[in-house]
Amino acid sequence: MNTYNAQSRKIDNQIKAKGLQKVKYYCQMCQKQCRDANGFKCHCETEGHRRMMELYASDPMKYQRDFSNQFQNGFIRILQTQYKRKQVNANTIYNEYIQDKNHIHMNSTQWTSLSGFVRYLETKEIVELEEKDEGLFIKLIEPEDDSNETLNHEDERDELKEVLDSIVKQNKLYGVDEQNINDTIVKEKKPIFNKINKLNKKEKKKSKTIVFDDEDSFKKSEIDQKKKKMPITNPNQMGI
Repeated sequence: MNTYNAQSRKIDNQIKAKGLQKVKYYCQMCQKQCRDANGFKCHCETEGHRRMMELYASDPMKYQRDFSNQFQNGFIRILQTQYKRKQVNANTIYNEYIQDKNHIHMNSTQWTSLSGFVRYLETKEIVELEEKDEGLFIKLIEPEDDSNETLNHEDERDELKEVLDSIVKQNKLYGVDEQNINDTIVKEKKPIFNKINKLNKKEKKKSKTIVFDDEDSFKKSEIDQKKKKMPITNPNQMGI
């Protein structure tokens, strides 16, 4: 009989626990949801809660920042995965976010309202915000497409390759001294080398070598060594 009562109470508690509970009965530090005022009061008197509140009191701003970051990341994650290129009501995102019973509650963050939060995202250029009669609508701002910069980078490489090949072939035909060929290339094309190196840094390439198609390669460290002489082994590969 006692076993039956215990099981029925457990099932009854599980049914009551389903769905969202009142925010004011939730303890963010302990991640504990209470069903009513009495349960919340009892929780606040526990030793575990008191220890957590001592930690919070030691550096409240740190915990608020952490909760704010977690809240923002969770909110943006839904926007990125489900509404990446769509304009959507901010309330729709928020309602989906709070379906997770372990979500970070807004009253634990630096924001006091959803409108204040989305306006913050707008100032950080994370979303585009538009006010309508139905509410605040937001759209995720996607990072700039760097495909054009990549294409320009490739065009400059091709241009450099063609110029170098042309200089080598022409000077080879006229029997120009090797040192003069090196000086000409360094003088005329150094700006392009510098620009390519800047683009390489932006792309965060670890290699210091600019590699062209085919078998052509030019080492960045060798560009600045203007006085260094290197033999020309073939017209398509030249040491600078």
